Amino acid sequence: LRMDDVAARGTGDLFVVDVRNSAFNGTVTTSNFSDSTTGSGVRMNLLNATGRLSFDDLVSNRNAVNGIEVDATGAGTDFLLSVIDSRLLANMGSGMHIDVTGGADFRHFVDPTFVTQSEGSGLEYNVSGAGSVYIADIIATDFSESGLHAIDGFVFDGAFANVDLINTPGVLAGLNGYNLVVEQNAGFVGTVTSAQFNGAADSAIDVSALDGSTINLVMSDIVGD
Repeated sequence: LRMDDVAARGTGDLFVVDVRNSAFNGTVTTSNFSDSTTGSGVRMNLLNATGRLSFDDLVSNRNAVNGIEVDATGAGTDFLLSVIDSRLLANMGSGMHIDVTGGADFRHFVDPTFVTQSEGSGLEYNVSGAGSVYIADIIATDFSESGLHAIDGFVFDGAFANVDLINTPGVLAGLNGYNLVVEQNAGFVGTVTSAQFNGAADSAIDVSALDGSTINLVMSDIVGD
């Protein structure tokens, strides 16, 4: 699939990718999925799905739910989402909301993009269940002025996440700048390099490993107060 110069507004989820027990490869260039009154700008439903989807110059602003919402599940899922040179501003939920369950493998690449002024979190990822894996490389992406957390990760019940952030501002969060909870024998590996989490209403950085879980997190050149 290749789409160029596409836009939608209205109710419900504005751009939906539904892949079940199949393969899908797509590229969307110069798109605008904004101002949904009841849904998300982009929604991906992945069940035992393989392939990739790339957005270049995506605008997904002011939606009633999330800018991008992903539900990836099933041990047969092996999927890559790339978001490049895009804007996900002032969504009522999270800028990017990622759920990975049921043994799915979901990879996420973001390079320079604005994900600011979310009512929820800038990036929210929830990874659960043995065999479920979330791998993210996020570069030069601004998650500032989120109503909850700039970055909010929850990895549990035997799942694993590897999240690397480079040059990712997340200032003036309504709760924490960088929030991470890993519990119930789950694992996390990650790096944060050249990031700013100052001005958070609660904590700049709040990390918890519980119930037999492990976190290997390396941070460098961080600003927080």
